[in-house]
Amino acid sequence: MHAKWKHLSSEGSARLEMFEHISLMTLDSLQKCLFGFDSNCQESPSEYISAILELSSLVIKRSHQLFLFVDFLYYHTADGRRFRKACDLVHNFTDAVIRERRHTLSSQNHDEFLKSKTKSKTLDFIDVLLLAKDEHGKELSDEDIRAEADTFMFGGESSCGGLQRR
Repeated sequence: MHAKWKHLSSEGSARLEMFEHISLMTLDSLQKCLFGFDSNCQESPSEYISAILELSSLVIKRSHQLFLFVDFLYYHTADGRRFRKACDLVHNFTDAVIRERRHTLSSQNHDEFLKSKTKSKTLDFIDVLLLAKDEHGKELSDEDIRAEADTFMFGGESSCGGLQRR
């Protein structure tokens, strides 16, 4: 972000819209911590990040229109269709990461997996969730992991409940 600002100021830009830059840096950092994925969204567009931003915007917009609290009505509006499309994109991305990590984890035993992660210092949130077990020793389901990832990515906003597939 600093390099980007330095470049923009060297071109003569005296004013910067900092909110957008900081938001992208935050989302880039969250995606790295959550998925171990470099989105590089500060430099080039990311469909995933665009979908996250659109979902946040749509949730806020919906909250100001009382009659759209009814899902049936909302999903028949243009915004409701955009919301579903963005949700699908976010869920498909997260599902693909979970599938890939489960495959990697199943091809190694837990100790080998942890050793490789310790060497590269890249144990991210998805890895922690894949290794987690409940009080009965049962692993989290892919849907549980996706829900946790969505909550993490959206900063615990109440909108996460609306991100479940319908």
